[in-house]
Amino acid sequence: MRRLHIHASFLSLALAITIVLLPATSRAESALAASFGTTGLGVEWITPLNDRLRARVMLTYIAINADLEEEDIDYEVEFDSANFGAVLEWRPFGTNFRLSGGLVGTSFGFDLQSDNAQQSYDIGNDTYSGNLQLEGDVEFADVAPYVSIGWSSDLDDYGVYLGVELGLLYVGNPSLSLDASGDIVSDDINNGRPIQVRNNAEFQADLELERQKLEDDLEDYALYPILTFSVGYRF
Repeated sequence: MRRLHIHASFLSLALAITIVLLPATSRAESALAASFGTTGLGVEWITPLNDRLRARVMLTYIAINADLEEEDIDYEVEFDSANFGAVLEWRPFGTNFRLSGGLVGTSFGFDLQSDNAQQSYDIGNDTYSGNLQLEGDVEFADVAPYVSIGWSSDLDDYGVYLGVELGLLYVGNPSLSLDASGDIVSDDINNGRPIQVRNNAEFQADLELERQKLEDDLEDYALYPILTFSVGYRF
């Protein structure tokens, strides 16, 4: 699984926001909060720029193991992502309702491994059986746009801070690598005799077709849903 990459332009944005924030903290209160939701567990810092505009910096991490069926093949999925975001919050009505947008540096992606219990595989244009292991690595964009609506406490007083947010993270179309190992047979290849998958050109052509189909199916994950709750303290 790849490491978190933050583009230079994204770091410049975060630095610019930090510089803008310095004079603002003398006019109003800030908040530090723990968060939990579909992006995992995290921490966020919120501070006002003016009466209706706030800046928020957030750091989250999530790790999930799950099962996935794609193209009639059962996969075990290991997903994790570290995310660092810089977001602006706009309160158009001067209330606790907010509209947010920004950028998130992310390592969004997951590893795939086929279920060892499966004995028959439809791969490309052929059907195979035997001891086959498929392993894949799926990667998405390093920097993702972030939009949301939500509600949060005002920053006029000290005390408990609460927030809730619903939105989308656009992680882009996936890039998938897919590898295979094992000994298999197919009625249509090598006269039904065992095949070494790494050395057989016909199987490798079917594997590439399978990779392309799976990559197309995973485009459904380009928009990642955001539901986050925050609890913290205003100071």
